[in-house]
Amino acid sequence: MQLDAPQRRAVRDLLGLATAVGGITVLPKLWCHCDRYWGFIQNCRFPHVPRMALPFGCPQDALYDPTRWAAKRVRWREHTFLDNSNVPPELRANTVTLRVLEEGAAPAASLSTSTIATASPAVPGASLATATVATTTATATSGAAAPAELVLPYGTRMSDVLALVRREHPGVRVIKVANADLRRLCRWLGSSRANADFNTLTRYILTESSRYCPQEDHGGYGAAGFNWQNPFTAYNCTWGFHAPTPFPTEEAACGTAAARSAPAGTAAGTVARTAGATAGATAPALPQVDAHGEPLPGSDGVRMAERPNSTTCPRIMLCDYNIRDDGSMTQSIKWCNIEGYNGMLPQYKPSAQAMLAKMPGGRCPYPPGDQPGVPGFDRRGHWVG
Repeated sequence: MQLDAPQRRAVRDLLGLATAVGGITVLPKLWCHCDRYWGFIQNCRFPHVPRMALPFGCPQDALYDPTRWAAKRVRWREHTFLDNSNVPPELRANTVTLRVLEEGAAPAASLSTSTIATASPAVPGASLATATVATTTATATSGAAAPAELVLPYGTRMSDVLALVRREHPGVRVIKVANADLRRLCRWLGSSRANADFNTLTRYILTESSRYCPQEDHGGYGAAGFNWQNPFTAYNCTWGFHAPTPFPTEEAACGTAAARSAPAGTAAGTVARTAGATAGATAPALPQVDAHGEPLPGSDGVRMAERPNSTTCPRIMLCDYNIRDDGSMTQSIKWCNIEGYNGMLPQYKPSAQAMLAKMPGGRCPYPPGDQPGVPGFDRRGHWVG
């Protein structure tokens, strides 16, 4: 789940940019770090393929629920879409690669620059925001024009990207962006309502209920002493997948990022995205989640506090946590078997409650706090107090 979280964040950001520009998301190649199987797995693999290489390229339905995407009419294409021979040549011919400068960086001297004004009615007392963009003027070694590239300032709003791209490349059909550049954009879609609606959507479509039960823990089903109604010997499964942190719902989240992006000596307002930006702000501490393991909106639209993993319920047989289609939560996250599940026999409750009383906050630690090597756990990841 710790390896899945960055990939899930990238999908969220691609969906966000596609929403902002009115486009269709072409998903990246997806990777599974543990195979999905209804029964017990061994070393994260099906029992009958013990030597299968990990990670492996996997289909969308191994990590997400396609029926949710279809129900919400999410427009997307597989990662090989642009390589398909049936794709019209004009799509490939009108592709712009987006680059976003690192924090505090200025465009290179070899790039031509222009200042473009874009509407920003949400900023009190301001009607326009400005962005200095750079375009490449190089040519390929064959003499043909080099692939189009547009360089944007750090912290540019997603909602401004389409206007900035079309200003330099009116016929653009495809916008390509690497994950590192995508993460330097500010996650603002044009209004608080747009961001809130996007958060409701992604909480639903980026959440999935799938369990991963290691055969190595307690010997697995049918082993001596196994009893699924005993929390100390029951299925010890990790559940996923949790949606990433939601986008901020206040445009001020883009102000801090823009202020940090301005190089020393730059005139005020050259790349400022909102009024009242504060320079020198630090990224919020990780992880930024509430007592239920739910992500909280970040105060910085670029350097958001992200979930360190996409675990929902860790080390438990049954997980009732899920997200409804309206974005609401079904049940709070449970953190381990001894916190209770449907089917626990009453005689085990006193022992479970006594163990919980010794744990921080009366709860099992949530990942990554339940990893082996953390104080209170032995090498197998079992709580020893």
